[in-house]
Amino acid sequence: MSRRRRGTPLFGHMMAVFFFLILLFSTRADNDNNNSIEIAVVACGKARVEEAMVSTRSAILSTTEPLTFHIVHDDQNLIFDFTTLPATFHFYPAQLPEPYAHLFAPCVAQRLFLHDVLPESVPKVLYVDADTIFLDDVARL
Repeated sequence: MSRRRRGTPLFGHMMAVFFFLILLFSTRADNDNNNSIEIAVVACGKARVEEAMVSTRSAILSTTEPLTFHIVHDDQNLIFDFTTLPATFHFYPAQLPEPYAHLFAPCVAQRLFLHDVLPESVPKVLYVDADTIFLDDVARL
C-alpha cells in the first residue's frame, strides 16, 4: 500500500480548499457594533445579475436580521434594482490581483480574491453563487 506524498496534486488541491475555507470564515477585525450579516455575490453578465437579484430577494425574505450585500460585477452600466429592498448594497468592479489577472477572467476566480476587493471594515463574509436561493434564515448559519 503506497502513501501519497506531499507533492501530489491531490494534496495541493486539499490545501487550497483548506486555505479558502480559512479565508472565508476568518475575521479581519472584531466589529461588535455591526450585527449585519455580510453576503458576497459575484454577478457578471446580464444572466448572473438577474440571478443575483432573485438571490438577494430570497435572502431578504427568509431572514429577520439586517443584511449587507457586496456585489462584485463586470458591467459599467449595471442595472440592479435594489432601491425598494430593505438591505444595504455595496458594488465593486471585478478585478484580480496583478499576478493572477492574466491567468483567469476576472469573474471566474473573483470569489477566491474577495479579500482583495472588499474593504477592511468587512469582518467576515458569506460567499454565495448568484443562482443561490435561500429557503431558510441566513442567521441560522
